[in-house]
Amino acid sequence: ISSGALGLSCGAGEMYEGMFVELYNLTVESVDSNYNSYYLNDGSGQVKIDDYFFDFAGGDWPTFVVGDTVDSIRGVVHYYFGEYVIYLRDLNDLNFDSNQGCISDGDINSDGTVNVVDVVTAVNFVLGLGEPSDEQLCKGDVNGDGVLNVVDIVVIVNNILGG
Repeated sequence: ISSGALGLSCGAGEMYEGMFVELYNLTVESVDSNYNSYYLNDGSGQVKIDDYFFDFAGGDWPTFVVGDTVDSIRGVVHYYFGEYVIYLRDLNDLNFDSNQGCISDGDINSDGTVNVVDVVTAVNFVLGLGEPSDEQLCKGDVNGDGVLNVVDIVVIVNNILGG
């Protein structure tokens, strides 16, 4: 379907509620970092995606910024707090160019494991003992505020400790 066919507000999109849908060629127009939500548009109107049903065991919710493009998304439509939302099930429901957007999982050295090495690397960057690459910054910015700082280090440590 098109993003405009679903839209955000109650209306024509109601016919898709509870259905599994797929959308193509979307651009990120807005980010709601408080709720891990993105507002996307294929040129026909905004649609919202969210991580409510997302299976984090298969990978972390991706981090996008305004202007990123998404090739396709799939998910279940739900009407929640006055907006239609598409809930993605896992990373397989999302197709995007891996050269843009990254998964902010704390794996700063990209070795496939988030551990104390990533924490030490983040501390060094925060102390100014090195400059992170764009990918390292994205992977380390786990709270999605656009900077790598002590808050991200705390979140990474809590994730390592299972908190």
